[in-house]
Parts: sequence; C-alpha cells; structure tokens
Amino acid sequence: MIQLFVNRERELDFLNRKYSENSSQMIVLYGKRRIGKTELIKKFIEDKDGAYILCTNDSTEENIKEMKDKFAALTEKEYFRDIDVSSFYSLYKYLSVTSQIF
Repeated sequence: MIQLFVNRERELDFLNRKYSENSSQMIVLYGKRRIGKTELIKKFIEDKDGAYILCTNDSTEENIKEMKDKFAALTEKEYFRDIDVSSFYSLYKYLSVTSQIF
C-alpha cells in the first residue's frame, strides 16, 4: 500500500514553529486510527536531528529502554543507555535537563 502525504501543511507548519522555538517542549499527537499521525511525524523529522519512537504494549520498562537507546544513538552518547529511571516522567525530566548541555 502506498502512503500518500496530503493536506498536512498546517500541522507541519505548527510543528516547525514549535521546533524553532528556543525551549524544551513535549507535544502529544493523538487521534483516531489510520488518519496519518505516524506519517506526519516521520515527514516532520525527515530533515532534522530527531528520533521516531513508537511506544508499544510492551512493559513501561521496555518502552523506556527503547527511548534511551534512541536518544543514545541520536546524541552518540552511550551513557544515556545507563540512565536509571523507572518512569517516563523521570526520563523526560532527565532529558530536558541534559538537552540544555548540548
């Protein structure tokens, strides 16, 4: 099946404006199934340093591990794999503080 990317200029513009702001932010993207949320994010990060992470029905620990692995690969800093956190909140808090270092 060929995925078409249409009628998302407004959403891409919003994401690009937020990306260009000089602050840490978290944007939650939600909606009905099969309306193009994943394609929107993939299109948005195509030309940026970023990582696409899809949380799964696996355990919270597995999803956190996946996020730490992606962040380590993105920053080329292996120590991110060893961050000792047990919640998404703790991980986001840690990443928001360390992202100011880069």
